[in-house]
Amino acid sequence: MHTAANGALGMAVAAQVSPNIILTDIHMPEMDGLTFVKALRSTTEYTLTPIIILTDEDTAESRMQGFRLGADDFVGKGTVVDELEVRL
Repeated sequence: MHTAANGALGMAVAAQVSPNIILTDIHMPEMDGLTFVKALRSTTEYTLTPIIILTDEDTAESRMQGFRLGADDFVGKGTVVDELEVRL
């Protein structure tokens, strides 16, 4: 597992490790999660990489925005760990 403190660092980590799946929050400094998803989806390297947004901002509007930008799933932070494992 690899981590990054924000979307800009996440892009750098992704370029180094070519992840099989990416989990991101919406609220991050420098580059938020939605911008991060959009940036990932704008490159051919991550077109098919599954992206899950894991956030406490679990609203219908946030979900729709995440899906429109290319997220494959959207999970609230209150989700039980077992459910997250199944989604992964």
